[in-house]
Amino acid sequence: MTDPTRARGHKWQIVEGMFCLTVHGDDPGTSVAIPIGALLTLAADGRRRQMAMHRRAISPADSAAAELTTVTKESVLPVQTWSVAPLDNGMLVLMLDRDLDTELLLSLSPEIAQTLAELFIKHAGDAS
Repeated sequence: MTDPTRARGHKWQIVEGMFCLTVHGDDPGTSVAIPIGALLTLAADGRRRQMAMHRRAISPADSAAAELTTVTKESVLPVQTWSVAPLDNGMLVLMLDRDLDTELLLSLSPEIAQTLAELFIKHAGDAS
């Protein structure tokens, strides 16, 4: 699209049997219907892209300064579900948002898991 037009209005409605967000520009007679499932996928993709852009913005040289970086609510993904499980090789798995578009699996050594737990406890105390 070489000349995008900003949406001027929207409406929730059923289109061809699907619940959709219908968006229109200056002409309400010309609109685009986006199914709710596509919106959820777009939102998850947008959050992943935002995370990737944030990672690129902080270079490895800035890793020492990363602890001092102010984190805003808009710059992080909210976790909807989580669980922890052991692997057969002695590692631990932290599973976030299982079965969702934002699912993420992290393998942690016992030492890193323990350090992470201590940091969570420390910062949880600071947050309250």
